[in-house]
Amino acid sequence: MQKDKGVLPLKEQLAAVVPVLENLKCKKEERIKQFSNIRQQIKKIRFELSEYNDQEDNVSGFETEEHDLSTRKLNNYQAELRALQKDKSERLHKVLEYINEVHSLCGVLGIDFGKTVNEVHPSLHQNGVEQSRNISNSTLEGLASTISNLKAERKSRIYKMRETMESLCQLWKLMDSPEEEKRQFNKVMSILILPEEGITSLGILSEEIIKKMETEVERLTKLKVSRLKEIVMKRRAELEEICQNAHIEPDVSTAPEQTDAMIDSGLIDPSELLANIESQILKVKEESLSRKDIMDRINKWIAACDEEAWLEEYNQGRLISVLEEYRHNREQKEEEKRRTRRNWRASYLQRNKQFLALNQAQKWASSLNRKTNGYRSNGTSNGLKTPTPRRSSSLGSATPELLTPRSYSGHNRYFGDLRRLSTSQLNFGDDSLSTFTSISGSEPESPSLG
Repeated sequence: MQKDKGVLPLKEQLAAVVPVLENLKCKKEERIKQFSNIRQQIKKIRFELSEYNDQEDNVSGFETEEHDLSTRKLNNYQAELRALQKDKSERLHKVLEYINEVHSLCGVLGIDFGKTVNEVHPSLHQNGVEQSRNISNSTLEGLASTISNLKAERKSRIYKMRETMESLCQLWKLMDSPEEEKRQFNKVMSILILPEEGITSLGILSEEIIKKMETEVERLTKLKVSRLKEIVMKRRAELEEICQNAHIEPDVSTAPEQTDAMIDSGLIDPSELLANIESQILKVKEESLSRKDIMDRINKWIAACDEEAWLEEYNQGRLISVLEEYRHNREQKEEEKRRTRRNWRASYLQRNKQFLALNQAQKWASSLNRKTNGYRSNGTSNGLKTPTPRRSSSLGSATPELLTPRSYSGHNRYFGDLRRLSTSQLNFGDDSLSTFTSISGSEPESPSLG
């Protein structure tokens, strides 16, 4: 404003000051915008780093410092903003890690992720990009605590499921379960052998699967009780048999009438009862071994007594059996004799009728021949000839030899004997059979009528 040694007029001085003033005003507005922008960022970050109820205190703090727009203050704000941004970045990265871990644990455990993080802070489950998440210390502590609780729950469930699976395997082996029943738990079995950090399948540790396994264990346990009940009764019977052979009184505490009711009422575990019976069996066997020498002598004495009684009974029964066999054989022989007599009588009557009929036929033929031809001379002194019998066409050619004089005389003698027998009274008793045997020399065979 000074020109040479003189002083400029006031208007010229004002005209020279106005541009500078305008420039300063522009710089001030720009500085205010910078301060406002920085303050907004600082306020937002402080808001995210703090609880929601601290928002008004932060705003009031900024309003009291609006008169100071110096570069030093701006640099301080910028340094504070960079520090807050760095802290925010670190906290946000940590929060995202926590959230991802919570999401993974909730997936494995079958827990609702949104409900879990909402319990820590509602802003953690916001899906909008512009939505700010609370990254305060309390939020970080809440997420860390949630993760710790979820890991503890995961460990507890893994331990519980492994115990349940072990029980299932024992029950499957005891009950000899089919593969169809085991197949539904194959995936669970293959995952439970992994370390805790390696179990990441969704819903594999859910309450639903645990409940399903516990239901299967409960079902098989009921079957096990009934099966163990049968085994207990069987082993008790073996104990009683061993005690009987060793002449020892069995323990009455495991008597079937008592143990059956106790098992049904649940007052005693069948496994413990079975173990008790097994121990009793071992004791009885040891006691039986100590008595082995005495028992062997007693058994030999009992066997000798039984053998003596058997021999005595056999000697009496043998005589009875011999007599019975003799009576039976005699009855068979008598029946055979009666059957032979009946057959011989029937055969004799039939042959007698045939011979009588044949004799009558021969007589009729001879008489007819004499009437027809008469007598012819045979060159003897009296002029008579022995009549020659002729064949009769009525008799056929089957018996020509029967009509010759020689054969005729033989038949006459035979038929004469038969007539003498037929005229006598036939008695087919023992006397007649002995008479017939004395005549024929042997018992008659059944005649052949052909």
